[in-house]
Amino acid sequence: MRSGPAVLPEQRVREPAVRALGTSRCWPAGCEQNAAAAVVLHSLPRGRENRDIAAAGVAAAGETGGMAARAPKAGPRLADRLLGVALGYPEAWEDHPWGDTVAKVRKKIFVFVGVHEERTGLTVKLPESAEFALAFPWAEKTGYGLGMAGWVTAWFPVGADVPVDLLEEWIDESYRAVAPKTLVKQLDA
Repeated sequence: MRSGPAVLPEQRVREPAVRALGTSRCWPAGCEQNAAAAVVLHSLPRGRENRDIAAAGVAAAGETGGMAARAPKAGPRLADRLLGVALGYPEAWEDHPWGDTVAKVRKKIFVFVGVHEERTGLTVKLPESAEFALAFPWAEKTGYGLGMAGWVTAWFPVGADVPVDLLEEWIDESYRAVAPKTLVKQLDA
């Protein structure tokens, strides 16, 4: 378990949030302030009206040595990096349906990634941490009814700082949600 500031029982962060921030990886690595921001995010009542409050908590973490200092920038190189992470999973392969770049496991899509209209986008299925993800100002429910099934899209203007470790955790969650159980067992072996 990662060392850091003590968290009182009433401040405990739910499991998906801890995994999204990373018990083994935190965006950026070693940033305890972001774990504190997760406590703030999950102590808020549900609803879009709290998105600004949640964003302020994460921004405060960034101002104290968090994401802004070391985060990679959005753009084509980031899209390629995220696609590379997705293609590293068992039986994952690249496809281009509807002109989009996606990663599939067998015949099922688990990641959409690319640069569109000067923004880098990532769409993943997050059955466990969608609520957490939607607290960020750069994340939204995916259109075409996919958001109802736990799909979340993150958009970053080209050149913006990006929490890559967090997005990699989301790719992992998406793969595990879509892939057959036999392939997921290979990851855990």
